[in-house]
Amino acid sequence: LKQETKSATATTNKITFFKYIAIILLLQFHYIIFLYRIIEKSGTDHKIFSLIILDFDIKKLYNQVMNKNKTILKEHQKLNNFPFHIEVWQPDASVPIHYHDCAEMIFTVSGTALSHIDNFSLEVKKGDLFVISGDIAHTILGLQNFKAYRILFDLSLLNELNDEIKSSPGYTALFLMSNVGYINHSYYSCVHIDICFFERTVRILDELLSEYNSDKFPDKNYLMLCFYSLIGLILKCYNYRVKRKNNLIDPSLQIFFDHFNEKINVAEISESFGISERYFRHLFTKFMHMSPAQFIMNLRMQKAKTLLSLSNTPITEIAMTCGFCDNSH
Repeated sequence: LKQETKSATATTNKITFFKYIAIILLLQFHYIIFLYRIIEKSGTDHKIFSLIILDFDIKKLYNQVMNKNKTILKEHQKLNNFPFHIEVWQPDASVPIHYHDCAEMIFTVSGTALSHIDNFSLEVKKGDLFVISGDIAHTILGLQNFKAYRILFDLSLLNELNDEIKSSPGYTALFLMSNVGYINHSYYSCVHIDICFFERTVRILDELLSEYNSDKFPDKNYLMLCFYSLIGLILKCYNYRVKRKNNLIDPSLQIFFDHFNEKINVAEISESFGISERYFRHLFTKFMHMSPAQFIMNLRMQKAKTLLSLSNTPITEIAMTCGFCDNSH
């Protein structure tokens, strides 16, 4: 019996080993394919493609597959019970595909790079700022003298912001839509900080960095004050640059995000805005390129995917948590 158990264990270990090797090879193939698509789309010199492939470190990818629950923010944050970290970021080489347990804000101060988030490609230059939800696969490559401020934070830090801020176009685009991946919609996922706001943004970031790296114990309240000031300035830039004719979409999205795991009555939402359900569905579909039901399904699927990837919760429990109450799902 012992011999049979030992043999079965060895077989299981072999299967597990080959399973991970298969995952790594599949991810490597996927990585190469989407890199080629990025370069085709951006018009980048094809010579760079071979350099990126050579730079690809399969050992790093293996470690990421084996340690997918790694909590990056907890490793970096200085203060207990304050999920926040800021640094000046100058990566020496392309960053492989990865995801982590927190949101990431990147503000470019010099140079250029190509960021790939989910299925979305973004050419980054001086003044560009974007936010990435940690559970979305992303990478940054094609670095040319790239330097940026990088903030890792938990989105729960934004809970204290008032409803008016949370329903603004900038907040919706940068902090809400990043949670569902960069799906095809009419929100700009990146804001360019104009020259008139650039120095003010850098000053706030420097103040944040100085307080965070203080020899004395950093003041959490002061860090939050500076962080909220930064967000306020970012949203001002975004809302200044992006003007929309219709402002019903943002508050409706906030409702969907807050209640995605419940039964949502679109007719009641439409009535609260003083318009018909048919007209609301028309506006939503026109702006988001999908119906309200499809959008809610995307939210639920993204949340379920995150829980399946980053936790050991049973599938049935995850389904119930994400609003899938029907066995057919």
